[in-house]
Amino acid sequence: MSANPESPSPRFLKVIKLNEERNLETERKYVRRFLVKSGERFVPIAIRDVAYFCAYDRWTYLVSTDGKKYLLDRNLKTLEEQVDPSLFFRLNRRFFVKIDSIYCLTPYFKGQVTVTVVPEVKEKIVVSRKRTPELKAWIAG
Repeated sequence: MSANPESPSPRFLKVIKLNEERNLETERKYVRRFLVKSGERFVPIAIRDVAYFCAYDRWTYLVSTDGKKYLLDRNLKTLEEQVDPSLFFRLNRRFFVKIDSIYCLTPYFKGQVTVTVVPEVKEKIVVSRKRTPELKAWIAG
């Protein structure tokens, strides 16, 4: 009895199943939402609604795309391991930004750049000379 040329082989089906399992593992690897405190309530913030994370005086904040700021219970180093690196980039010790929140890069001093983000930050976000090429390559995709 010959195999039907239209039906996939068992080996092919096994490879497809392994690829699907790997894709599911990759998708589950990153945080999809954060549970943040807002007054007396806890509010879920989807990763799509995060603009950037920033650190001030040992505190880490999530800033949403609508400009609201929420205190987080983790540091930037931990966040780097929890979010998709194709979406977020560590600019410096204080800022970890989502690609959609970058408005522009401006040349600064000796190969450094400043980053303008949306929602706007009052201070200059300076990226080191070493990190600037990495940032530009990451943005270019």
